[in-house]
Amino acid sequence: MKMLSTMVSVGTLLGAEVNTVNNISEIHWQSERRTLWIAYILYVLFFTAPAGFIISLIKTRGFKDVAEIRGIGQVEGNTTLLSHHTWLARTFVVTAALSMMGLGTLYYGVGYVLFTFAAVWWIYRLARGVVALIGAKPMPVWS
Repeated sequence: MKMLSTMVSVGTLLGAEVNTVNNISEIHWQSERRTLWIAYILYVLFFTAPAGFIISLIKTRGFKDVAEIRGIGQVEGNTTLLSHHTWLARTFVVTAALSMMGLGTLYYGVGYVLFTFAAVWWIYRLARGVVALIGAKPMPVWS
């Protein structure tokens, strides 16, 4: 009877450890998701987009460093978060490049087309990213 009691205690203890690990993982996921929402909001405000870009770069590098240290591929939840941060960073870079080209060719009239394309690109990328984040789905990102 004593052995059965010990086994139940160990089983309960092990179950509690698993639940604690899952809770920590869930807390980490929620924290990272909150950071991602902040980055999306900064991008939507447009003038604060460079701050969102910096957050995305730091987080992307952090996720890649953790994967390299562990010697494993990306953890499933981190892959989703990493894809969103990569998506945002590339959105910023392409929009900035299009805007600079548009500014340089504004005199010739081509700049208006480039600015329009950059604005549509920006809105599309943010809308698609927010919809995917609401559904907790990863973004299609190529390496």
